[in-house]
Amino acid sequence: MKKFLPVILLILASTMVSGQVYHEVNAGTENATVNTTVVLECDPETPSCPVNSWKLEWTMPENAEVNRIHDTLGEITDYTVTGKNVEIRTNSGQRRQSETVEISMVIEKNAKEIHRGLHKREFSLAGLKGSQSSGYVKSPGLISGWIGYGSKPVFYDSNMSFATQGSTAVRVNFGEGNKSKYYEYFGIPARNSESVYEISVGMTGLVQDFQRFPVAVMAPEEYNQSVVGWSSGEYIGGSFRMRKDLGERFKPVLAHETVHGLNDRVLKWDSTSTSWFDEGSAKYVEFLVQRKLYNNGETDRPPAELFGKEKRYDPDESDDTYYTLPPEGDREKLWSYYENDREFMKYWNPMESSENRDFGYAYSELMVRNYVARMNGSLREIYPKIDPGRQVKSPEEKWRIFSQELDTTPCKYEDRQRFESCLQEINNHDYKILRAQNPQSGQDQVKLQPIKVPNRTEEFSSQNSLMQGNISRQEIRSGIEKILDNLNRILNSLLEKL
Repeated sequence: MKKFLPVILLILASTMVSGQVYHEVNAGTENATVNTTVVLECDPETPSCPVNSWKLEWTMPENAEVNRIHDTLGEITDYTVTGKNVEIRTNSGQRRQSETVEISMVIEKNAKEIHRGLHKREFSLAGLKGSQSSGYVKSPGLISGWIGYGSKPVFYDSNMSFATQGSTAVRVNFGEGNKSKYYEYFGIPARNSESVYEISVGMTGLVQDFQRFPVAVMAPEEYNQSVVGWSSGEYIGGSFRMRKDLGERFKPVLAHETVHGLNDRVLKWDSTSTSWFDEGSAKYVEFLVQRKLYNNGETDRPPAELFGKEKRYDPDESDDTYYTLPPEGDREKLWSYYENDREFMKYWNPMESSENRDFGYAYSELMVRNYVARMNGSLREIYPKIDPGRQVKSPEEKWRIFSQELDTTPCKYEDRQRFESCLQEINNHDYKILRAQNPQSGQDQVKLQPIKVPNRTEEFSSQNSLMQGNISRQEIRSGIEKILDNLNRILNSLLEKL
């Protein structure tokens, strides 16, 4: 599951100005400082330029207080603070075409703790509309971060530098956890999870800008208090939160959240709050990891069918117990969705649609798997074809952009048999799994290696089961023993006659 960061609108008003903005942010656990330099320039084509004084209205980050303001002529005392806004009048002097204002701010508030040892800070950084804004955020123990649309951050040591246009929102995650190659765990020891990350990168072709994803693994009661209880994991702003009681589901769920983290880099243009493609691609890679684990004998739970039938599986052949695995999505509900020409998937978000949550997850995955299985595509091919080069806020426009490359109504046929056959083809398709070879943060291209996954015969399947009806394993054994006894009696009878 991906949780969206709030959209923050920042307003800066000034007269006849353009220029540049530079931010220096130091983010610690107990407090933070923000030092902003604003270079103001008046338009030389206007009669009033140059000027001897400037008026500037600035929006400060949340919980920030002014420490000091000065310009090229010295400290500025003529300013007024109202809420988050500060109105500044520069010192008067000789008429000039440009002026530099430095605003020093402090946030005397503890960073928010995501989980024991893992913290975050979020900043709203104002800018001049249409002008360049740049800067860096320095934080001891910096692991990952996030920045708004229009900027690609660069991570080095404990710094995240950035350049963008106008205002932006920034988040940094920092702490000291248990490091693996691609993840930093909080709440559990480091896991051997390299293959999960490398498959996620291999299937999407995407790599994040920082080295590791921080992963907060929480006890169920703590998780339920901070994340919605129906979920298994959450991605937001460069970090994951996951349940501690996932057992064999841990790696598939980690793959799901990793894809959200990788998508975040290339889907920043999507400001619609709909998440069907993001969830569909994450569910697709989750399915592949689950299938790999099952076929390799690392788990006894097979992946569920998609709008298919119930599966049966037996993790312990020494007892008479087997388990049933329901399908992902209700096939009859999908048929009804198409028959009635419904369109709520255009606006679907699992956070806002409890009634259609399970259906939405399955439908989203169906779009991606249909593209791969029936349209001879791959998930990696989609990303460069869907970027409009600007932010998109309309769900209808987003749907139209994806519809040019992706069948957004997969298996929609008036004939029920064609509908059924289409779903069966998607479920039976031999999906190839690719693994990235030593991916590095910030890479634009990765080397890929196919993974050979052995076939595993499913003794308990939806279509060819020894366990149809209520026949138990013990009954099967008894039946076989009776057959053998009869064969022995027949053989002994033949020998006596000879």
